Amino acid sequence: VVKKSNRKREEKYDLSGLTARQKEIMKFLIENRKPATQAKIGSELNIPKASMSRNIVSLELKGFVEKENAGVTTVIRLKKNKV
Repeated sequence: VVKKSNRKREEKYDLSGLTARQKEIMKFLIENRKPATQAKIGSELNIPKASMSRNIVSLELKGFVEKENAGVTTVIRLKKNKV
């Protein structure tokens, strides 16, 4: 269980059912504490573009993240209260 702390409350994410790469993406988002573009996450973690897309779709289906298209950019943000 990874904890995300902020001033108001502490959020916990149960990452036990995720692949190693999905956990890596989640930890990046949790530690970053703000939304990031799919390209930035892939670049920072050295994950190929196609693999990033697959993993983000999977995390979205599992309810961990949500995607927002901003032109040609895809912004990824954590969903709240996923325990």
